[in-house]
Amino acid sequence: MNGRFLRIWALILAGSCLFGLWISFGRAFVRQRFFAPLPLPEASRTHASFVAVLLPRVSVKPRRYAISADQLGELLGGLTAAGYNSIGLDDVEQFYARGRGLPPKALLIAFAQDDPRGLEAADEAMSRLRLRAVAFVGGSAAVKGVERRRYLSRHAVNQMRRSGTWDFGRAWRKLAQGTQGGSGGSGAGVRAVLDQDGGRAPSPGPGTLRFISSESGLNEVTTDPRSLKILALRPERTPEENARIVRMSWPRATEFAEDFKGAGLRPDWVAGWGVVSAGKGRLAILPTPRQSGAGVFLRGTETWRDMVVEFALKKVQREFWAYARYDEAAGRFIRVGARDGAWYVEQKVGPNNLVSMLARAPIREGGLPARVRLVLKGGTAIVHVDGRMLFGRALRVHPGVSRGRLLLGVYDARSASALGVVTGVRAAPLREQWLTFNSSAGGFDEALLEPLREAAVQARAVSPPWIRVGRHGGVSVVESQGLLVRSLAGFYGCRLVPTAELPEGSLAIPAAAGGPQRLAAELVAAVRDLGAAGLNIRLRAGELRHAENVAFLKRLRADFQVRRWELWTTVDGAAGPEPALARAVDGVLVPSRRTHAGFEVLESVQRPPDALAAAGARSGTGGGR
Repeated sequence: MNGRFLRIWALILAGSCLFGLWISFGRAFVRQRFFAPLPLPEASRTHASFVAVLLPRVSVKPRRYAISADQLGELLGGLTAAGYNSIGLDDVEQFYARGRGLPPKALLIAFAQDDPRGLEAADEAMSRLRLRAVAFVGGSAAVKGVERRRYLSRHAVNQMRRSGTWDFGRAWRKLAQGTQGGSGGSGAGVRAVLDQDGGRAPSPGPGTLRFISSESGLNEVTTDPRSLKILALRPERTPEENARIVRMSWPRATEFAEDFKGAGLRPDWVAGWGVVSAGKGRLAILPTPRQSGAGVFLRGTETWRDMVVEFALKKVQREFWAYARYDEAAGRFIRVGARDGAWYVEQKVGPNNLVSMLARAPIREGGLPARVRLVLKGGTAIVHVDGRMLFGRALRVHPGVSRGRLLLGVYDARSASALGVVTGVRAAPLREQWLTFNSSAGGFDEALLEPLREAAVQARAVSPPWIRVGRHGGVSVVESQGLLVRSLAGFYGCRLVPTAELPEGSLAIPAAAGGPQRLAAELVAAVRDLGAAGLNIRLRAGELRHAENVAFLKRLRADFQVRRWELWTTVDGAAGPEPALARAVDGVLVPSRRTHAGFEVLESVQRPPDALAAAGARSGTGGGR
């Protein structure tokens, strides 16, 4: 009898232990074993930027300022289908501390709520899609007089953390109450802080990431880890609209055009301040009665450097400006606009510097409406009004004003007196386009000069065929039309990178006495004598099958990098990127379909892989009034 009772109590005790183990570790073990986030291949970690998004609150019941579990699943499913890779705090910490790369389309997904039922619904969606996420919670469990059942318990936090899906940070609005402990743990161990008050929180300690609410969630290797940007998605938008806004947070790589004929302002635009109204073929910008200015910026242009901006200005009152390379934090920008009956181009190079004028020209009588085009490439700004080059020259801009967003704005010292009306906007990052000339052309007549000038406005480099390689390896330099070509490059701010042409029917690297070493030395001497920025070697697609040719280009590029020169190659007959040249040259060009009698346009189809070192070398941002 006693033995039977002992067995019964042993079974009860074993069941209790198993139940306790399941409560403590079981669910997290199953999640980690069968529903863990998909691992990211190390080979894919070659990128140096990510976007952080703060998702709306999730509610299992209809609730204002919240989304349902179905809407969350639709949004996350759309982002997953678009190829986004979710990352966690570990990835961000290693990215900034150790320089470890990120996967393509890296996305940090975050929630800021303590509601257990809402987070449980979010957890189900995350586990189904096998994504990572960050939950920013407060020290709610330590707040006296509050029903704790409405907030996450320590046990729930531990289970979620052990599942491998969730990381935890602290929301500043909760932390500001002076609470310690609770669901997020003690303040000393906080890994990340969400500052929803826009930077009012004190700077976190070393190693703590701070996310600040922003209209753009893009973060790069140059971003301060204690001032990371996070984009807050709005619950009143549909999942498709929120997914589109996430997509627009990445730098735009294609042309944007807007005629404002739709109803209302598209999500591509963000009204910074003042009143912005769009519709019926026009965009109106004006301040409120208590403001002196108004502005609207284009998403996805925060990292733009070289660009083409074109707008049709219909009406202006006081001042209207189109800002490029604008970054308010850095206090830098370049702007073109109208003020007091004149066109101006101005720049600001730092927060403590005054706005400086680069050029001024009067607006002719009846000059509005007018179509204005601004081209920025490197340290050069070129302005056209109604197809005519303004100021008669290209303008030199400060090298420190290097990149930033595109913004349209109005301003006047008096309140509510400025106005700007625009009927169309076109903007695009400047593509890598080069100009080269037909070696058989003897010169340029007047009919050719006009299209040549127009092409040079948006060309980054001029590549005349001045270098020729003989069949036996000798290099000769013939500087035909040298004065015209050098003047064209200097006037329009183009780099001078001559083309080296190889003999017809050769294998690109002539088998001459001295071999590739002699040819490389002669090419280096030719580039140095011409005072050029680099070299463009013209090849045929079939010549890339020879491994010795690619090896020669790699050695030549190493010699050029020591001298800070560029090495490009133009491949005739190539349909797209050439994998063999990925690390052998600085870029690959192909002839475009736009040809003229005396010159042709070359377009870039390949640049070196996105490297962290190269991204870290980029400097500067644009700034604002």
